[in-house]
Amino acid sequence: MTLALNACRIEAFGIAAVETASLGCVPSVPSTGGRHEIVRHEELQYATDDEAVEKFSTCESMCRETRKND
Repeated sequence: MTLALNACRIEAFGIAAVETASLGCVPSVPSTGGRHEIVRHEELQYATDDEAVEKFSTCESMCRETRKND
């Protein structure tokens, strides 16, 4: 699984998040604009830079564990 951090805070519609997902990546997006309506899992949304780092690190760790168990 590949994670993609969408860090642009001014994108209103979430096109980049949709394009990222269409490539097979899991997008992590700010909880502002229209992106939170596209990426509905709160685990993949963030409000601050610090929260983005924390959630991205958590997701990355979970992905590593999943790969070890496969």
